[in-house]
Amino acid sequence: MEKINTYINILDKKLNGGFLKSSSFLLYGEPGIGKTIFSLQLLLNQALNNDISILVSCDNSTNSIKLMLNTYWKNIISEINYNKFIIVDSYSWRLSRILNPNQISLQNLSDFFSNLIDTIEKINNTQNKMPTMIVVDSITTIIEYNGINATSKFLQTLSAINNEWEMVIIFIMEEGVHNVQEMKKIEYILDGLIYLYKKKNQTRYLEIPHIRFSNPIGPIEYSIDNNGFHFIE
Repeated sequence: MEKINTYINILDKKLNGGFLKSSSFLLYGEPGIGKTIFSLQLLLNQALNNDISILVSCDNSTNSIKLMLNTYWKNIISEINYNKFIIVDSYSWRLSRILNPNQISLQNLSDFFSNLIDTIEKINNTQNKMPTMIVVDSITTIIEYNGINATSKFLQTLSAINNEWEMVIIFIMEEGVHNVQEMKKIEYILDGLIYLYKKKNQTRYLEIPHIRFSNPIGPIEYSIDNNGFHFIE
């Protein structure tokens, strides 16, 4: 089975080479635990290794994302190629309800899905290469606008078409916002759960308690500094 490297040594080792192609994951954790930073690390690693990655940002503007990059990856900011690391903005639509280029509306999931497909096809046509990884930040916001049932159907459709795309797709979800039934419903649709949490002493851990076709992973201690996301071995 073919894998997509994360380019994080300890994680690739535990995953036996990376995430499976055509797999999808729920990235779950409380606000401020580092879900977006971890996701950006994964996406940047793809782009810096000449692959293509996409961030669909529902919760932060493009400028906010770039400010985050400048804060946590200051040493490599000049190396980031925005034709390889592509930001699709759904946040600005929430503010203005007006769509500009590289923006996607959250109001209608059919349009959201069509626009995402158009974005991926445009990338493939212009760069002759498919993206390897997509992060949707966050599925919490999509549920807010469309409800759990419509969002579940959207995830099922996207996961099905990803069998052809052969990417890794990660959906971020906020812990403490949804009831357990909603979280479990989303988890069931996807191939695995990546859980970020901290213990009473504030030490942070990543764990993958459920991953299809593989053994559970973790917990692995991690930290976040101005060089990004790091596991502590």
